[in-house]
Amino acid sequence: MINLYTRKYARIPFIILLMDILSIFVSLEFIMWVNNIEFLSLFELYARNSIFLILIIFQTVFNTYQPLSSDLRIGYITRYIIACITFFFFMSALLFLTQFRYIGGVWGRGIIFQNLILVFVLGLVFRWLIKLYKKRVIGAVEVSALLILGKDKLQTFVRENFRSLKNVNVYIYLEGNEKIRISDQNLSKVIFIRGKKNLESYFQKENQIFDFVIFDSNVSISDDTLRDLMDAKLHGLKVFDLTDFFEYYFEKISVLNVQDRWIVFSNGFSIISNKIALRLKAILDFVGALLLLILTSPLIILAAFLVKITSTGPILYSQVRVGLSGKEFNIFKLRTMIADAEKEGAKWSSFNDPRITKIGAIFRKTRIDELPQLFNILRGDMSFIGPRPERPEFIKILVEEIPYYSLRHLMKPGLSGWAQVNYDYGSSVNDSLVKLEYDLYYIKNYSFYLDLRTIIKTIRVVVFGKGR
Repeated sequence: MINLYTRKYARIPFIILLMDILSIFVSLEFIMWVNNIEFLSLFELYARNSIFLILIIFQTVFNTYQPLSSDLRIGYITRYIIACITFFFFMSALLFLTQFRYIGGVWGRGIIFQNLILVFVLGLVFRWLIKLYKKRVIGAVEVSALLILGKDKLQTFVRENFRSLKNVNVYIYLEGNEKIRISDQNLSKVIFIRGKKNLESYFQKENQIFDFVIFDSNVSISDDTLRDLMDAKLHGLKVFDLTDFFEYYFEKISVLNVQDRWIVFSNGFSIISNKIALRLKAILDFVGALLLLILTSPLIILAAFLVKITSTGPILYSQVRVGLSGKEFNIFKLRTMIADAEKEGAKWSSFNDPRITKIGAIFRKTRIDELPQLFNILRGDMSFIGPRPERPEFIKILVEEIPYYSLRHLMKPGLSGWAQVNYDYGSSVNDSLVKLEYDLYYIKNYSFYLDLRTIIKTIRVVVFGKGR
């Protein structure tokens, strides 16, 4: 059995986040009522609970807002407990170092730890309920048998997107004597259906054993089979066009399966013509970049000093990138490679690239080298969230090799992006193809909510040094 999650799942992290914030404020009121202390005003309540909002950061880092994520290879409830224990030690150290002068002197250590325990219990109970009722709340589809109508790129499709298939029977419909080879140790069983009559028999109620259908609109099936498929769908069978399936469940757009008519008639891409949304995004980018630049300026200065003393060459590195509408601009970064790293011409950075300095490797993992790009955001060249800007030398190659690649220039490039937080590494045309699939999903489905999800994922990527 595997779980495929609908886009409804994306709302669950924010429901949990809101419940955490609510429990932080409600718990203090309850603790004060139990201890017969006068209720606080709204301002006092916010001021005294602000330190507990740091717990939200710990929860984000340990990925406790993704109930079904296995990124850290430990259970969802276990991640929550570890995050709370870490925060407990953080609070204890903070109170000890300040001798309870600033926080404990106002509250008293008893109120602090009673509130902490109650917040922990409320969060634990709510997460347990989410996990208990995940099928109903999140909209999971338990799949034990999968039917694929169509043969194009099936081997790549199954291998790349169903790596977790262990106990799933995959039924593949092939016309005539067509041959296709799918070999993957994770697949328990691949069953080929040949001939329209054999396919039609599987739609009969007594033989209908699969519970999910991926339909390639290019495949030829008979009208009788189509009617059987329609009848099965009206009785609960989930049927998805291949392109829609990618967008709905994997939150990316399968570029190799997209056709012009799908782009024309599908919903989305509204951000491109929404001037109000674009203006609001630009304002938030400017204000956010200015605040973050002020907060991180000591870190930027320290990093610049380390670059200077550990290697020869300039501290800042300027490079031409392609931005909105194909317009070129200079991007700023802290230098992470040796001087004259591209004296033989432009080339992709590879994993464990020998040109990267030791301090540069640390900066790349923690994204510190990207902080000077806050100036690019202030100048209007970039946004906080968007497709990462690529070099013109590579753009010329990628536009020829990858269909619809130029569509990523419909929005400003970003300091972080949906592709960066969902795909670990990119140093080839194929990697650029995968990242484009995520970038197009972001452009098509843009919302403030999607930006917020990307920011939360970015924090995790930075803390754990994932992605690239």
